[in-house]
This record gives sequence, C-alpha cells and structure tokens, in this order.
Amino acid sequence: MSINNTLLLYYSITGQDKAAFMYAEKYNKYIAENPILSLQQTYRSAYAYKQVGRDQEAEFLFNRQIKYDTEALELGRYLSRFGAAHYDLAAVYAFLGDRAKAYEHLREFNKKHTYPLWWVTLIKNDPLFNSIRDEPEFLQIVRDVEAKYLTEHERVRLWLEENDLL
Repeated sequence: MSINNTLLLYYSITGQDKAAFMYAEKYNKYIAENPILSLQQTYRSAYAYKQVGRDQEAEFLFNRQIKYDTEALELGRYLSRFGAAHYDLAAVYAFLGDRAKAYEHLREFNKKHTYPLWWVTLIKNDPLFNSIRDEPEFLQIVRDVEAKYLTEHERVRLWLEENDLL
C-alpha cells in the first residue's frame, strides 16, 4: 500500500490532481478495509479530494488528520517524537488558512536537530504550504531545516573520512 501513498504524494506535488485523486481513492478504500493501519497520511488524500472539488470528503479527512496528530502529540506517540505530527498539522493548517496554527506547528517542527534529505525536499515543494510559501518566517524555517540537514550530512562525511570509509 505504501506505493499508492507515495504516488499520491508525487502526483500532488507535481500538480497532477486527477491522478492524485485516483490514488487517494485507492488509499482511502484500503484504509477503510484495514482500520488498524496508520492514518498518518490522511491529509494527502484530503488535499487530492479538495483539488477535484470533493470538499465534504476533504473536510472529513483533514479533520481526521488533525484529530490523529493531536492525539499523537498528547499521548507521546511515535509521530510526535520525530516531528511528523507537527509537520502534518502545520501543512493541514497552512492549507486550511490558519496561519497562526500552521506557524505554531512549524516552529515545533523546526526544533528538531537533524532532518533527512527527503524532508528538506518535501517542505520545499509541499503544495499544502503554498499559501505561506513566500512568507519570511516560512522561508527561514525552510533554510533552518536545510542547514540542519547539511550540518548532519557534513558530520557524517567527516566521520566516514576519518574511518577510511569514504
């Protein structure tokens, strides 16, 4: 199932809304049939639904994502420990137009010490942040995330060199 979710993200980022919607439909059907699964990426489906005018379904899924991530933060679940819950909530709130809550969660997300490259790429291209993409605070957070990635990347490179592994 992760391939459908990955394609859903890809098609959303590249603006291929109808293809994203197709994968959102498949993903939501799969989640409905397997309710024990994580709901972490529900907001990706919500975005796809919104892009094709399915506003009620989108609203339901965005609210589900907010509830899921809020509970993750309150209960200290895995998503809260590595920053995903804050990222997800920031993206949802930015898309829904709640800048204050979006920045609240972006600031929390920015407290991490390191980020993998995929997260740098995602925050730079995630369509859910389009409403705040050019704002100075968002741009600074993106620079911070990228700088932390580069610092860690350099630290690992030096370690590999010192241990004759590079």
